[in-house]
Amino acid sequence: MTDSKKQKNGVDADNLLRESEEKYRTLVESSPFGVLVIQDGCVVFTNQALAHMIGVKNPADYVGGDALVFVPENEKPRLRAFMEARVAGERDVPTHYESRLMRVDGSEFPVEISTAVITMKGRPAIQVIVSDMTDRVRAEQSEREARNYLQTIVETSHDGILVLDSLGHFEFANGACITIFGWPEKEIIGEHFIKVIAPDHHDFIMARWDEAQRGQGGSYEVDIVTKENERRHLLVSHRHMEVSGKRKYCVFVKDVSDRKRMEEEVRLAQKMQAVGQLAGGIAHDFNNLLTAVMGFGQIASKNIDAENPVQEDLAEILLAAGRAEQLTGQLLALGRRQTMTVGPIDVNEVILNMDKLLQQAVGGNVELVIEFGEDVWAVEADPGYLEQVLLNLAVNARDAMPEGGTLSVTVGNLSIAADDHVLPQQDLKPGDYVRLLVEDTGQGMSNSVAERIFEPFFTTKDEGEGSGLGLSTAYGIIRQFGGHITVQTEPGVGSIFSILLPRSLKPVDYVQQIESSADIKGGEETLLIVDDDRFVRVVTTRMLKALGYTVLEAPNGIEALEVATTYDGRIDLVLTDVLMPLMAGPELIDNLERVITGFKTLYMSGFNDRQREFKNEKPVRLLRKPFKLAQLAGAVRDALDDQKQE
Repeated sequence: MTDSKKQKNGVDADNLLRESEEKYRTLVESSPFGVLVIQDGCVVFTNQALAHMIGVKNPADYVGGDALVFVPENEKPRLRAFMEARVAGERDVPTHYESRLMRVDGSEFPVEISTAVITMKGRPAIQVIVSDMTDRVRAEQSEREARNYLQTIVETSHDGILVLDSLGHFEFANGACITIFGWPEKEIIGEHFIKVIAPDHHDFIMARWDEAQRGQGGSYEVDIVTKENERRHLLVSHRHMEVSGKRKYCVFVKDVSDRKRMEEEVRLAQKMQAVGQLAGGIAHDFNNLLTAVMGFGQIASKNIDAENPVQEDLAEILLAAGRAEQLTGQLLALGRRQTMTVGPIDVNEVILNMDKLLQQAVGGNVELVIEFGEDVWAVEADPGYLEQVLLNLAVNARDAMPEGGTLSVTVGNLSIAADDHVLPQQDLKPGDYVRLLVEDTGQGMSNSVAERIFEPFFTTKDEGEGSGLGLSTAYGIIRQFGGHITVQTEPGVGSIFSILLPRSLKPVDYVQQIESSADIKGGEETLLIVDDDRFVRVVTTRMLKALGYTVLEAPNGIEALEVATTYDGRIDLVLTDVLMPLMAGPELIDNLERVITGFKTLYMSGFNDRQREFKNEKPVRLLRKPFKLAQLAGAVRDALDDQKQE
């Protein structure tokens, strides 16, 4: 090759090098990333982008200075060691590094550094590309904050939030969901949702799952069973979503067990109120008829020879009337309108006195276990009606244990604070209660049956084997005591009836119930009978005249006043119905006291006439309809002989 050709090739090489350097410089200067070259610890080149990052107007001002001048002090040792290791060619040194730089004004900002070892003028140098991470870090921080915000909402929500995979397995469940389901998180994640669904709701929930897989959303109610076998009622809504190309289901659950329970209580209370109003009206008239049937039956029995075959027919009539009286009493208990002698009683003593009766009720193949409480508080109740409640529950338990079992009755005190969640009923107030637990080991009941167990006339027995009034009567009596009765049950496990009776604070005994007397006594006094029911007046008059009394009659208060003011003799006793048209019994007595003196008072009633019917708080005598001859005779004689009524 000639010298001229060599010279030309050298010129071309220089030109190419200059063009390459110009292209590189143009590329670097126009780059949005900061670029600098470091050699021997000093900056030999920097572009405008880096100068802008650190607040230097002229990039040349940075050239020749310490490469770490704009690095925070706490970052300098690590960054210096990093660059030295890169120049030395150590293999395990990363090419990318996150650090922080410092602006001229002293503020710091995050950067990502990418390095490469190059040769400059025959010596090694480091080319550094700097990326300002301020926006990215801010975005990541915002994302973290948003994620934490959403996570806080999810975890602090009182409602359950869960995620199911495409097959229905739990992928996520928040704390509320874990609490509602009652299963530990490790025992539910990965399991199919059917694990927590009540068995009798499986078909229903699988039909909803099929709808969800077809893309349909929805809101519905379903029952679940917790690990502790507690049944809960949930309101559920869901929607599907796509995550990384996979279908998921976001499900929201709300525990509405308390609301459901309160709705059932309100529904039952409304039904009981309606039945009670009907029962009260029917029972009042029915008791008047029974009074006549029983009275005329007893009169006829006394007037017929004991050997007469008709006596057997009369005995059956009186027996049937007695059974009708019991049925009327149950109807009145539904409406809370039966006559009660309510006062402070010892529940332990009531149960102790009926121990043998309870054993007879359950039969020989059922073991009766009674646990009496210590220092049990008194309650306001009628012992006779409380016995009826316990007998009804005992008979119900016996029927649930045809093959035998155990019936346990437990008595104890229970104090409920304002923040307690014991039996969360609609009107259960904080305070002191005496609790009776009546537990059997019988067949138990399904949830659908348990929801209706206290309804009037509802029964699971065959036709003719039960009236459906036993448990509803118990409900009505306990509610009249101001208490509560609930049931916990499950098929195959048994039932626990829980009764809460408020603690007695003071005795209340304004109305004295007349007890029957076996000793029938008559007299020669004059009595005024006032009742709007003709049958009651006739039969009562017949019975009292048979006992030797002089009897005056009146169908209402107005005529009674006329009879009393026109009668020449002394009236010793006024026997009046409490509720009558035109003028109620108490009002009649007030008016009679203004025109005549010296008479005693005996009220009659077919149901529990509320204390407000009596305008004062003095004790009054009340004879409950229907009554027998012995009860009438004893009540009249006691009233006439009672000097305290003067």
